[in-house]
Amino acid sequence: MSNDLVDPILCEHCLADNELKYEIQQRGYVVQRCPICHHEGGSAISATDPKIKRIFRALIRLNFSEWDYNTHLGGEGLETVVMGSPAIFSLGPNVALEAFDLALEM
Repeated sequence: MSNDLVDPILCEHCLADNELKYEIQQRGYVVQRCPICHHEGGSAISATDPKIKRIFRALIRLNFSEWDYNTHLGGEGLETVVMGSPAIFSLGPNVALEAFDLALEM
């Protein structure tokens, strides 16, 4: 199966934020292995889920300045800022960056 056809997911183990983690635990489904953090057996949900996207966007606005993540304002880019902060995600050194970037693009 091509990676282009796979819906990107976020799992409960990828997250540091309790609200996002709770939402995934309540509405998610069990995955064998998370493509981002590689944990096994956790709950996950599509990165395209409208409620997940709303919560994530609110957390971005709450935790970061537009100057930090908007490249047209001189920022480093959303992926870099989010990845470098423990405010939303809890990702170890073995994170799959391509899968993480794909989930954030949604």
